[in-house]
Amino acid sequence: MEKLHWKRRASRLPVWLAAVCLLASGCAGGARPADKSYPPLPDEGLARQITMDTREETAYYTAAESGALRLWYRESAASIRVEDKRTGALWESSFDAEKEGVNVNNTWRQDLASSFLLTFTSRDGKENIQQSSVMRLKPLVWTQKEDNGLRLTFYFSKEGFGFDVVLTLTDDRLQVTVPYDSFREEGLSKLISLQVFPFLGLSAGGDGYYLLPDGSGALMRLDNPHRAPTMARWV
Repeated sequence: MEKLHWKRRASRLPVWLAAVCLLASGCAGGARPADKSYPPLPDEGLARQITMDTREETAYYTAAESGALRLWYRESAASIRVEDKRTGALWESSFDAEKEGVNVNNTWRQDLASSFLLTFTSRDGKENIQQSSVMRLKPLVWTQKEDNGLRLTFYFSKEGFGFDVVLTLTDDRLQVTVPYDSFREEGLSKLISLQVFPFLGLSAGGDGYYLLPDGSGALMRLDNPHRAPTMARWV
């Protein structure tokens, strides 16, 4: 694959980037009983289906605000922007490869625009492992207002599983929580792992570092991008 040239504004790493909390089903190793019953999903008429349509620029709206940060949300793509009101810096969860002039295939284009990457077992009941993104799987998403944030309910109809994601602004942090009790597995597929906002960032050069969601979390210094040279380089 071609090297990706990230051409976005540089800034210091925000404090809130470290405040991501995951309470995940597969990662936690918790087994669900086969006869587990779940509460009904919200009214399907209130759901949005994920779309790659990036022309809805004006569809971003202010979902929450704290003393230092402002959270923007776009329902059509379940994507966020986090604005540091002190500096004007803007972080985005969705990377628009076409807009940025990055030449990638359609699979990567969808993955880069996704808020989440998932690993799960196949729908045929066999232990085949699959990896995909929300843009490729196109789940239904319900959006509910929470105290200074949002609760997003995702349901993947074909796979038969779903979960909630709670976004909360607390002063200078964005806290992202995936509650364990929100997981539902009603089909043959089982969720193994979930990467939240894997491409959240702005770009490069100057002070700070880029967080690589590789499990434990590796750091790539913006002023010395010698790691993962086949994946990206700062310009």
